[in-house]
Amino acid sequence: MEITINSMHQDIVRLRNEVELLKRIMCEGELTDWAKGELVKARAEPISLCISQEDLRSKILKRGAI
Repeated sequence: MEITINSMHQDIVRLRNEVELLKRIMCEGELTDWAKGELVKARAEPISLCISQEDLRSKILKRGAI
């Protein structure tokens, strides 16, 4: 799969829309069981397994995708 700026932009727009949806749901005070489970999983993931935006950018640039 080739990563392009356009595909990254589309992914970011989708993520932004999902975050906005979650924010609206949270403001209403009603989360589905699925959303509650996803939050539990996300909060349980060690920060050491996460990658910074700068590290991700470096990896992408090294692959020559941008």
